[in-house]
Amino acid sequence: MLKVEALGVNYGAVRALEGVHFTLEPGQVLAVLGRNGSGRSTLARALMGLVPGCGRVQWRGRDLLGLAPHTIARCGVGYVPETRDVFALLTVEQNLQLGLRGRDRRRIDWAYATFGQLQRRRSTLAGLLSGGEQQMLSLARSLLAQPDLLIVDEPCEGLAPHWVETVGQVLREQTARGACIVLMEQKLDLAPALADRLMVLGRGQVVFAGTLEALQDDPVLQQTWLGLG
Repeated sequence: MLKVEALGVNYGAVRALEGVHFTLEPGQVLAVLGRNGSGRSTLARALMGLVPGCGRVQWRGRDLLGLAPHTIARCGVGYVPETRDVFALLTVEQNLQLGLRGRDRRRIDWAYATFGQLQRRRSTLAGLLSGGEQQMLSLARSLLAQPDLLIVDEPCEGLAPHWVETVGQVLREQTARGACIVLMEQKLDLAPALADRLMVLGRGQVVFAGTLEALQDDPVLQQTWLGLG
């Protein structure tokens, strides 16, 4: 379904991403790990058309590189940025309404049932929410459209442990209905329980691709590229 070949991104003269390649089938999760500055967020933005890239990104046989972000979204792609990007001057309810496809109010009821904190803050301006609440709102808004490909950048940043568990359960529900997920993480918050495969980026390049078990068996790689150990 998703095929990425030799994907690269330049920021001026700086090569931020080079030679990234992977494939994802329905229901699979790829966790992309790496330190700050490794290229994780650049990869997420490139897949969503927010930065220009070279190489190839195909989703359901359609080339995505060069398309505008709103066109990519209409192809069934959802994006939860690390920066959250909620509409600060709109209420929680209004932010969620923007995520709806059609007028199925039951989807918003689902969001409130899943993220109870959002229901309690439904009339609050999104800009007044805490960082963790904005993260929940950004994730819920993206999921209302029921995307078949979900790109999630640091979904657990700023969340209390019990909300991390909720996010994990929500993402598992997405894979159960056949959605693909590209999950960006600096820490191993969700990857061990969710990911089918792991990819580690270092200085914009793939330094590891494989299973969690293979990563755990390589303490030098963990320390060098993830700061673990």
